Amino acid sequence: MQQRHLHTLFILIVVFFSPIKSNACKIDRAFEALEIYDYFKAKKLFYKAYKRNKSAASFGLAKIYYRTDNPFHNLDSAKLYIQISEISINDINSKKIEKLNQLGFNLKEVKKLKQKVGLSFFEIAKKINTPESLNQFINEHPWSNYLDEAILKRDSIAFQIALKKDTSSEYQNYQIKYPKSTYNEKANELYYQRQYFEYTSDNKLNSYALFIKECPKSPYKIEAQNRLFEIITMDNKIESYENIINNYPTNVNVNQAWRKLYALFMVEFSEKRFEEFKLKYPNYPYIKSLEKDYQTSILKLFPFEKNNKWGFMNANGKIIINAIYEEVGFFKEGLAPVSLNEKYGFISKANKVIIPVNLDGVFDFNENRALIEKNEKMGLIDRIGSSILEPIYEDIGPISENKFYFLKDSLYGYMDKNGKVILQEKYNEAFSFKENKAHVFINGKEAIIDSLGNFYFPPIYNRVKEFTDSLFLVKEEDFWGIAKADSSIVLPCTFDNIGQLSNNLAHVVSNKKMGFINNIGKIIIPIKFDAPYNYQDICNFNLGFATVVRNGKYGMIDTTGKIKIKYSYKQLGKSSELIAFRKSNLWGYMRPNGKKILSSKYNYAESTTNNIAIVQKDTLMGMINHSAKYIIPMAYNNISTLNNSDNYLLQMGNLYGVSNKYGKLILPVEFDDIMPINSSYFKLRKNDKTIYFSLFDQKFIEIQN
Repeated sequence: MQQRHLHTLFILIVVFFSPIKSNACKIDRAFEALEIYDYFKAKKLFYKAYKRNKSAASFGLAKIYYRTDNPFHNLDSAKLYIQISEISINDINSKKIEKLNQLGFNLKEVKKLKQKVGLSFFEIAKKINTPESLNQFINEHPWSNYLDEAILKRDSIAFQIALKKDTSSEYQNYQIKYPKSTYNEKANELYYQRQYFEYTSDNKLNSYALFIKECPKSPYKIEAQNRLFEIITMDNKIESYENIINNYPTNVNVNQAWRKLYALFMVEFSEKRFEEFKLKYPNYPYIKSLEKDYQTSILKLFPFEKNNKWGFMNANGKIIINAIYEEVGFFKEGLAPVSLNEKYGFISKANKVIIPVNLDGVFDFNENRALIEKNEKMGLIDRIGSSILEPIYEDIGPISENKFYFLKDSLYGYMDKNGKVILQEKYNEAFSFKENKAHVFINGKEAIIDSLGNFYFPPIYNRVKEFTDSLFLVKEEDFWGIAKADSSIVLPCTFDNIGQLSNNLAHVVSNKKMGFINNIGKIIIPIKFDAPYNYQDICNFNLGFATVVRNGKYGMIDTTGKIKIKYSYKQLGKSSELIAFRKSNLWGYMRPNGKKILSSKYNYAESTTNNIAIVQKDTLMGMINHSAKYIIPMAYNNISTLNNSDNYLLQMGNLYGVSNKYGKLILPVEFDDIMPINSSYFKLRKNDKTIYFSLFDQKFIEIQN
């Protein structure tokens, strides 16, 4: 009976434990098969063991599907089973884990294989190298150690695509699609940049206005406002600044517009103009300062020196601006150049710095503009200190007819007074416009152009000068001729010199002989006269006569070539109302009819100019009028004109004075130096003191101690 019960118990034990042992054997044998690369057997055994050993079997299957040395390689399956293995590993009891660990299965190995599987997917995504492939990897492998690298690479590729398309919508979409991208800051910057460009690429006023209206949060809003301001005020006219003030009241440049409007309106300071401004612009934001500005602006200020420094005083000698500057100039258009620490700028009459004293050089204001120099380059500013041209030019010419030449990169061009290029830089040399014409050089040849750059005369000859409205003096190599505007020759280039027309005739010189041509280039008076050394000054027709020389003797002819004054003089001056002549070694004077009115008694004399002539006897000089009467006595060591004015500088020893053309003494001969400032004032030096003299008031101005 007891034996039967034992048999039954054995059967029960076998029945109860056999499946576990069998399944355990399958997982063991599966790993053993995997170890010797028997993938077919291992795969079959892992599937059979799957139900009882889900995590371990999944790990084994994942290994098989991950490896590439078998026909079952499939990364999707490897990914599936390694995830199952990781999820289900926590369901295994600790006793079983110990045994499975001996087979090489544990959580560490599962995670390790999982990362390898993920890396394989990452390599595939990188090989495809598109945002979509990397995005798929990122979404399906959020646990991968390569997630950050994948995100960075995806963002980089997507950003490169956006860069290539380079539109504001692409940059905006990028930021929406990848909100955490490290490239978002740059994408945002480029978004606003391209948005600004897309709105304003045509550089038109309406485009900037629309951009400002529709993109109020753009960081380029102020730039757009500045550009709109520049476009509207490019002509620098009062009406343009009114346009800004009235139609764009929120523009950041409105206050600047007011200041520029005021500066332009008050270029010529006068009480009447000042009152007109107050009536026309009652909303001027700086109205309280206008009265003071005006009263200051009409002051007449003069530089004075004290302790080797310079300041300014008024017409009564009262100090208005203390002597604190190293150098100063005179006020012009309300501003004066000053120097500190070897740098230059401009101040107002209120001693307010208008243009900062940080420039290397400055020039006086002219037509509301001044040339400046910095770092050996030149620029242009207006009276309120705004830059018309940054100092980047090698040379800038004076404003003439609202235009000036400029030199950049070794070529000249032309701009208008507002800095707008009207003729591109293409000339080797350029000169200022006069009567809507300018001389330029192109490849060593001189030409004449108009303000549009059209040729009045093309660059064919070495030199060209206007002769008449339709004829030009031209020089080829060393010889002059005459040509038409189409460059066809009227008079061949065989002459040493051709003068300008006077009394409708001009001298021509060839081989030291001289004749005369008319206004169509025809030789009227034959080339038979000697050409004296000063022929360009004295051999021009005036009052119907011209001085000529034959066989070393001077005479005069009329416009037909007929002798008017015989060839009997050692020298003659130019034809004038009072003609200087020289016989023996002394000079006298005669009328154009040959009648002598002053005998030969001067050591030096010239024919009258503007009815006045300077004469010299022994070492002293005086001045006579056209009636041969002295207006300045023979008492001076030297007499010369003052800046082509009607005044004359008198010198006696080392002292100077001034006389007018009528002989009236304006300043006594007692000054160490005299310099005309303008038509109204002289600057004088006496005993190391600077004094001014007002011609209008006939008054001396000097600092009051």
